[in-house]
Amino acid sequence: MARQIGIIKIKGSFGDLSFYESAGVQLVRKKTGATKKQIETDSRFQRTKENAQEFGRTMKSCKLLKQRLQDILFQCTDKSFFNRLVSRMSMVLKSDPVHRRGERIVTGRGLELLGGLETNRNFKFKDQVLTDIHVSFDVTKGAGIVAVPAFIPAQRIRRYETSTHAQMVFAVIEFGATIPAQIEPIVWRSDHHALSNVRPIPGIKFSFGWIPKLGNALIVLVGVCYFEQIAGSYFPVVKGKYNAVVFDKIYC
Repeated sequence: MARQIGIIKIKGSFGDLSFYESAGVQLVRKKTGATKKQIETDSRFQRTKENAQEFGRTMKSCKLLKQRLQDILFQCTDKSFFNRLVSRMSMVLKSDPVHRRGERIVTGRGLELLGGLETNRNFKFKDQVLTDIHVSFDVTKGAGIVAVPAFIPAQRIRRYETSTHAQMVFAVIEFGATIPAQIEPIVWRSDHHALSNVRPIPGIKFSFGWIPKLGNALIVLVGVCYFEQIAGSYFPVVKGKYNAVVFDKIYC
């Protein structure tokens, strides 16, 4: 590694040299490792080529899933969520029992490995909402229900900082190897429940209908969002710091 000295600073590549900046210092180093052409044509790099292909497929699936779920994930994820999603999705892809290494894909059955994934590991959904949530889905009929029995908000939903209300959120989305571009998730949000309420509120019931394509899976997410009520309007608490969503059930 060497430093660049001179008036003209270069960034990029020239031949086998790479010019870049690190910590405000202009540096240059010689490229190491195999070239793209070598990886694509040399049999010695077959394993490297296979890993690169599967990593690219994993990243594409993660970006697409996150994009489709943006409405429910907004202000509900921590900084490490995407990396954790990539790690899980890599497991999903590697679980493909049909295709050979380098050609493996995301399968509906493999997506079951996403079950229990929390979007906010600092404030997990299961630690925020202390009541039972029942999720059921009839794959043959394409009919599902998310049900929460009657509960007392002051006892069953944790309260943080200036939060005055909480809202339950549910989402359903189809995902797998073949996803039509027009498919969007079903997202449902409950009323804003006062966290100071010491009286039971009626149970919550969310029904949905969806028949996923053969080989795909249906993912059900549940979550909670915190708000502060000011002058009759609801505002997110600390930019959603305490919000949490979990990949609760996966059906295929």
